[in-house]
Amino acid sequence: MEGTKMKKNYNLEDLFNVLEKIRIESYPDIPKEVLIELIKIEYENLDNRSEAQKAVLNFLEDQLKQ
Repeated sequence: MEGTKMKKNYNLEDLFNVLEKIRIESYPDIPKEVLIELIKIEYENLDNRSEAQKAVLNFLEDQLKQ
């Protein structure tokens, strides 16, 4: 079980690194914290895609209001 958790952490880290590179190169105006939060929301809702979509939309709406 511990090995699976470590693998997921590495996968998340790899995903973040790729997305962070894209963000820096193509979307530098988007704060790094936004990317981190979006990845966190998606990860926490892997089993429920509709909940993930709602949470992402709510987060983005909140960000746009600021």
